[in-house]
Amino acid sequence: MESTLCSATTRDGRPITVRRILAPDDKWSGVIQPFLGHKSDLWQWQLEQLLANKFGDLCFRSYLADLAPPGATPQIVSNICTFEAGDVGLFGHVYTLPAFRGQSIARVLTRTVTDDFRNRGGQALWLTTDYGATPYRVYREFGFDSILPEDGIMAWFAPGGQAELDRRFAPGQAVHIRPADWPDYATLNALSARPQGPPHRSTVLQVSGQNIVEWGFLNFRRHMNDHPGAAMNVLATERDWPVGWAVVQPDDNARFVPNRMDNPPIILDVYAHPGYEAEYPKLIESAALPPGRKVVSIIDSWCEARRAALESAGFAVEGRLTNMYHWQGRAVDLVFMCRGGSA
Repeated sequence: MESTLCSATTRDGRPITVRRILAPDDKWSGVIQPFLGHKSDLWQWQLEQLLANKFGDLCFRSYLADLAPPGATPQIVSNICTFEAGDVGLFGHVYTLPAFRGQSIARVLTRTVTDDFRNRGGQALWLTTDYGATPYRVYREFGFDSILPEDGIMAWFAPGGQAELDRRFAPGQAVHIRPADWPDYATLNALSARPQGPPHRSTVLQVSGQNIVEWGFLNFRRHMNDHPGAAMNVLATERDWPVGWAVVQPDDNARFVPNRMDNPPIILDVYAHPGYEAEYPKLIESAALPPGRKVVSIIDSWCEARRAALESAGFAVEGRLTNMYHWQGRAVDLVFMCRGGSA
């Protein structure tokens, strides 16, 4: 579905029209994906699936800067996408054709995206860029800020948005465990980017410290069919807000063992917001780990509740890498907890 949001003028005086495309849209699918054809294979797969509406309730919007006069063939020169679930989302695929850079077009689009998102009730957006680069400075002009000092992961909040997300993580809410779904691609970033909680959050999703799950979640979901037994569950509140996860992936991508080994070990990631650490046993149980197989869970040295829950489930410490990095002024050890053996 196409909407015209506003008109603007480039720095050198050319008129542009900003269009918002809500997928699926057959007319614009053949424009958006070729325009972003420089993106790598993973992102091409993402765009193909989103434009075909194969990601369920995850909403994909593309904001396009069009130089063509009304009624003419579109002349798209810049793009920004959002990937939304409810009132939170990811902001990405920012691209302006080289010949049109320096014309403030990205500024027009960024302002339009954040205004439109806020006007639709949006509370938070996250993005990744290079710290200090020109795009970083543009995003800061429109309310994005680093989630850590001198970091390229940025967040934007509507007025009161950060406080609203804090309320959603309040402890004491009833919770349930369900399979992960595509809207979690947007909502899980609110959990992974929080400062509270142990630093090592997921080996499979590649989340340590405050981070976002954008690349890791997408890559995991894409390859689930290639990894029999791979699964992800989400611990969610009554309003379906994520406060934890359990990720299971057989290590047949040679993280620990050579390719094509029989019965490779299984990687288990469990992570919960500090207010829901009592749910670690349920998260581990939800993983439905096969008996007899070697299972490896890499955790940090901080969270005793997670370690105790793994021990109760039959895991024992088999290795420890000391002082792997520092987080919030403290050294972090990585602890390898394992159970079972090769079947």
